[in-house]
Amino acid sequence: MNVRPVLWTYKPRKDGSCNIKIYISFKSVKKYLKTPYHCHPRDWNKSSGKVKRSNPNHSRINPALYELCQEIETQVLKDGRLDRVGDPERESLIRFLDNYIEDIERGLTHMRKSSVKNYRSLQTRLYQFLEHTGKKDIAFEDIDMDFYNDFKRYLFDFCACGLPGFSKHVKVLKTVLRIAQDAGLHQNEIYKSRLFKRHRKKVSDKIFLTEDEIQKIEKVDLSSDPGLDRERDRFLISYYFLMRYEDSRRIRKNNLIPGKQDGQKLLKYRQEKTGHFCIVPVKSSALKILKKRDFDLSGGSNPQSNREIKLVCALAGINQEVHQGEETGPRWKFVTTHTARRSAATNLALQNVSIKIIADLGGWADIDTLRTYLRASGLDSAHVAQGLDFFN
Repeated sequence: MNVRPVLWTYKPRKDGSCNIKIYISFKSVKKYLKTPYHCHPRDWNKSSGKVKRSNPNHSRINPALYELCQEIETQVLKDGRLDRVGDPERESLIRFLDNYIEDIERGLTHMRKSSVKNYRSLQTRLYQFLEHTGKKDIAFEDIDMDFYNDFKRYLFDFCACGLPGFSKHVKVLKTVLRIAQDAGLHQNEIYKSRLFKRHRKKVSDKIFLTEDEIQKIEKVDLSSDPGLDRERDRFLISYYFLMRYEDSRRIRKNNLIPGKQDGQKLLKYRQEKTGHFCIVPVKSSALKILKKRDFDLSGGSNPQSNREIKLVCALAGINQEVHQGEETGPRWKFVTTHTARRSAATNLALQNVSIKIIADLGGWADIDTLRTYLRASGLDSAHVAQGLDFFN
């Protein structure tokens, strides 16, 4: 009988490391068992079957491999056969998710590092779910419609998580299950079932601010409150450049580039969320704000900014009563930092600017996603349509 660790160099990972397998030969029968350990070929001693000292984890991996070989030898001698050795263990979804999050953070996957927060959110909820149910682990084979419904009820009843939040977790979970299946870790295809679904939200009726309302925000006197004045400026910059809140906080002077005409300026920046580059014309009022703030609108937090921009809109007299979802109230109540980006896209559409141009300016890669931002009411669309030849 021959039992020894070998480095499986046929399928290296993106960082070049390879899985360490246990090679077993007994009565002319050979078998390779996968282990949870990996190392780079340069850190592997082929003759001794050990991880070299150059690998910082050698003192942990080598003893574990030795013990594993001893256990396998004992089992083979006891059973007198190889077919029972290494019966496939239940692959852990939790362990795979933990490792995949680490790989995202190290840049070893195709995922953007900014996406890791969605995976960490699912990770947190799954660990909480384990504690709630008293289970120690969740294997890929455990994912079925019972799990789907139990996890959903747990999120609703104990985490104050609504349907949108649950749908986000399902979206990430389905991605994890697909990636793990592609890696050969399971054959559970329940995630492909039409019942194992995200609940896609209907087109939202979230408000947008009209150009008249934007002008009210521009003109309101906030000289007595520097904090609100700064938040107003940040909101307007997000509006002028169709950008997200986090991108408005990252603008610097070197984002300005010259346009084709003398004195014309363009703003070129890379979106934090998607990595897309956007180039947007700089209007004079936007440049005035940037110079006033010395090209620095950083600081604060999104929740704080959401509270302050509501107050700014209230002071600007944006008080028309509206309905949003199941709520009714003055328009300022429903304004958030993201209203700026949505309003800019909608107002451009109401000026008959093509969706393609709006998408390029705002960095939308998917036209269908952009359409959900266009919040014009039927009356607004009718006003726009009046200028079309079809109606004249």
